[in-house]
Amino acid sequence: MRWPVPIAFAIPALAATLLITFTPGHTVWFGFLAFAGFALLSAGAAGIGVGLLPSGPARVGAIAKTAVAAIGAVVALLLFGLSAFTPVTAPIGEVSAVWAQDALALSLTIGITFAVLAIVDLLVGIRQRGADRFARDWITIGVVQAVAAVAIVAVPPSFYQAFSFTDKGEFISGAVTSSTMIVGLFGAAVAILGVLYAIAGVGLMPERSRRERATA
Repeated sequence: MRWPVPIAFAIPALAATLLITFTPGHTVWFGFLAFAGFALLSAGAAGIGVGLLPSGPARVGAIAKTAVAAIGAVVALLLFGLSAFTPVTAPIGEVSAVWAQDALALSLTIGITFAVLAIVDLLVGIRQRGADRFARDWITIGVVQAVAAVAIVAVPPSFYQAFSFTDKGEFISGAVTSSTMIVGLFGAAVAILGVLYAIAGVGLMPERSRRERATA
């Protein structure tokens, strides 16, 4: 009965993907709230794992992921409150020092949380390799989280790139900021994680497992 665990992890990942995809204006505020919601629900999913996974590295990993995700959610919410008075729109042609600091805080919050979760998943996956069908999925998910952490932290907090173009006679202008890139990378990461978790959950379902054993 382990299949509900990856499915539970897939739900917040896919929900965050949809939220980011259909929400315009990826500001620092939005990034903190989106990540806090994802991390909080992921902590709940890890809590389900604590109850369903067998004793050993898998359960210890679930306990660790519960704590890490919960801490990440709390930190994101606290930083959201502290950044409440940051201007939503970056100045034209430049980024204020306060805006850059908030963007840096967002990237570090998401990046560090992903990095620690990656370490947990990789350790559990490597430890369980050869003894657990889900070990390969843990390793893959850990690698994705590690790559996402590096990519998000690498975004320059003061990044600002203005753009303008004409589409069907309508002049459109705007800017890509560091928060736009950070939230976009976060959205891409959770989209991949959501699919991986869903595939892992389907693969662990009892009927599918019985068919695979019968075929073998």
